[in-house]
This record gives sequence, structure tokens and C-alpha cells, in this order.
Amino acid sequence: MSHYKSENPFADNYELSSKPQDFFGTLSQLQSSLGQYETALDRLSQTQHNSLNNLERTGGSDDVKNLSLQIRELTSTIKQQVSTLESNVQRSDPDQVNQYNNAIGRFRRLVMKESQIDASYQQQLREKGIEEYQILKPDATYEEALDAVDQFGGNVLQNSVLVEKSQANAEMQARIGEASTVLSEVQYRHQEMLKISEQVLQLNILLEEMHEMMVEQDQIFDSAQYNYEQAQHQQERGAANVIKARDHAKKGRKWKWILLCCVIFLILIIVGLVVGLVKGLK
Repeated sequence: MSHYKSENPFADNYELSSKPQDFFGTLSQLQSSLGQYETALDRLSQTQHNSLNNLERTGGSDDVKNLSLQIRELTSTIKQQVSTLESNVQRSDPDQVNQYNNAIGRFRRLVMKESQIDASYQQQLREKGIEEYQILKPDATYEEALDAVDQFGGNVLQNSVLVEKSQANAEMQARIGEASTVLSEVQYRHQEMLKISEQVLQLNILLEEMHEMMVEQDQIFDSAQYNYEQAQHQQERGAANVIKARDHAKKGRKWKWILLCCVIFLILIIVGLVVGLVKGLK
């Protein structure tokens, strides 16, 4: 019997506010959601393990399905939070850009973890299906069982089982009845594998999106850093020019006073000569 409700228990905790969020407020929401995502992945791994060993396969399947749906909703919310954080980050602030990229990196690592969990579950489903197929067909080789599970999910044997059951005696019918149960298990494993394959594909697409967001942000930061360095360089050049102009002004004033003194000295000499000449004529 399923232990998980269809409602997402995390919804009230990580739902985005309709009000505008500043960078650090959104970052706090995102970190909280990432923590919930990590916890949910641990539960998913345990639930998948229990499902593989659960005789009541319907209940186990429902548990995995419900938890997977909750995780899909959570990752959708995290993507929204990442988008909001990206719009709030100050590109010229290295600290904010670094925290943004760290959050994106953590999200990518968790998505990779989920992909690995699902890939492991898919492989275990395949092995379980092969085991059950060989119970149904003891003479089948591993390769034949693998091909049947991957390609047909056991459907190839369904008609032959029904024909044999109609022609067999009571004891044989009981054995074939057990084989039919195993056959349904093989088909179930096959369907689960198809679902997991689709889910892994979606996770890979999400990983690509996160990678592109990090690269784009890196480019934005590199551009901002370049502009900042250029501004610093221009400021330093401007300061050097001011110092040089000030030095030139000081030197100009010094030479002005020297020139003025020389002019005054020459005037005094000329005045002295004129006075001496006048006295001589008298």
C-alpha cells in the first residue's frame, strides 16, 4: 500500500513569493529548496530499493511514482528560483556571481545524483526482469532474457502461455498460473524501465540548461570584470595625468618667478645706466 500522498508535502515550504525578492532572499529560498531536493533524493533511493523487494509491486510502484512526481515539482520550482536569482545578481559584484555559480553547481550535482539513482534503479529493474524471465523460461540464456526484457517486456510469451494453460492438466495449469504472474512482473519491470529512461533523458536536458546558465553567467562576469579593470586602468591613467599636470604647473610657476626676477633685474640695470648717463652729461 502506498505511503505517499499525491499532494506534494514540500509545496508550502518552497513556493515562490509573488513579491520581488532581493538577491540574498532568493538565494536563501534556493538553498532551502536544494536541501529539500537532496533529502527527497535519499528517500527516492530507499523507496526504489524497497519497491524492488516488495511483493505487493503495485504499492511499491505507487510510492516511487508519487515521490518522483514530487521531485519533478520541486525541480521545477528550483528552476524558477534560479531564474529569479539570475535576474537579481549584480554582474559587477564578484561575491554575488560566485554565490550564484555555487548554487547552480550544487543544483547540477544533485541533478546528476538523481540521474545516477535512476540509472541504477533501471539496471536493477533489468536484472530483476531477467531473473523473473528465466523463472518463466528456464532454458533461456541470459542474452535471450535480456533481449526479451529490453525489447518486449515479456509480451512475446503471453500468447504461448495462454495456449499452454488451456491445454494443460490441473497441476500444469497451476505452474503456468505462477508463470503468468511472473510474466506480469517482467512486463511491469519493462514499463518501469521505459519510464526511467524518459526521466533520465529529461534530467540530462536539465543538466545542459544548468551548464548553459553557468557559462552565460561566467561570460557576463568576465565582461563585467573586464569593464571594471578598464575603468580602474583609466582612473589610474587619469590620476597620473593629474599628477603630471600638477608638476608641470609647479614648474611653470617656478619659471614664471625666475623670469619675473630677471625682468626686474634688467629693468633695474637699465634704470641705473640711464641715471648714470644723465649725471655724466651734466
